[in-house]
Amino acid sequence: MNLQFREFEVLMDPEQKSKKNESVMIKPLEVGFGNTLGNVLRRVLISSMPGVAAVAFKIDGVNNPFMSIPGSSTDTIELANNLRSLKIAMDKREEVITFKAKKEGEYFFSDLQLPEGINLVNPEDKFITLTGEREVEVKFIIRKGRGAIEASEHQDIPEEYVPIDGYFSPIEKVGYQVKPILEEEEVTHEMLTLNVETDGTITAEESVKIAAKVLEEHFGKFADMKVEKTELEIFEEQEKLRESIDNTTIEELELSVRSTNALRGAGIRNVGELRKLTETELMDIKNMGKKSIGEVLTVLERLDVQLGDY
Repeated sequence: MNLQFREFEVLMDPEQKSKKNESVMIKPLEVGFGNTLGNVLRRVLISSMPGVAAVAFKIDGVNNPFMSIPGSSTDTIELANNLRSLKIAMDKREEVITFKAKKEGEYFFSDLQLPEGINLVNPEDKFITLTGEREVEVKFIIRKGRGAIEASEHQDIPEEYVPIDGYFSPIEKVGYQVKPILEEEEVTHEMLTLNVETDGTITAEESVKIAAKVLEEHFGKFADMKVEKTELEIFEEQEKLRESIDNTTIEELELSVRSTNALRGAGIRNVGELRKLTETELMDIKNMGKKSIGEVLTVLERLDVQLGDY
């Protein structure tokens, strides 16, 4: 079988390069590998990219996602939708953001006081509208995750918070095209072009590298592929181990001289013969006191052997 594949390159398309939208060209690929790689990379990019999302909010007097907010013309449904549109990147796994204001008017994500280490991508998007009747305080949790998680499935949300659906993926769109590469009017190889559009919290180039790393970690396991053992093979291995332990001589157990001599005097030559005794029978052996019995039981426990086990 010929496994000599032509070396290929992964290149960024200079004509389509921005923070949110980039094209990655992979060439030359063996015929048929364009669709193979394109499909699997697209699936990983869509489903498995890490990102950050708001997962819950807290407002005094609000205990479910279908209520009005005192001091605001924005209800909880609209607030939850606004929070789902939040596009943020951060280093920590989780943060709690606090917003507090009273003045009438519209407030945007740019009005949030964000901790250091958080990068807000869409500051111009609307957050909440206040009526000016009273001060409004909103706390919400943002955390890292993958894919999409329904409100009811979030873990470790404090009781006083209202959970919301979390959409973590920073990938907005992925497409790919496969074009033939001709040599002397004959198709010899293919070029795969991945078109990746992100929400701006990660570059397309970074996302493709992460997707490739995910696949590398999964496919790398195949290099150490093992054949699952049958029940018979497992049983035979256990029997061989048991036989090996049974053939261990009393001298090899490294018991005290008193215990060794007592067992040898009773005609016990190895673990196989020792395991057939009950504790009562062991006590009946001449010169086997409580200390010697305790010593024997400790050694047998290390070997995962019990008296009377035959």
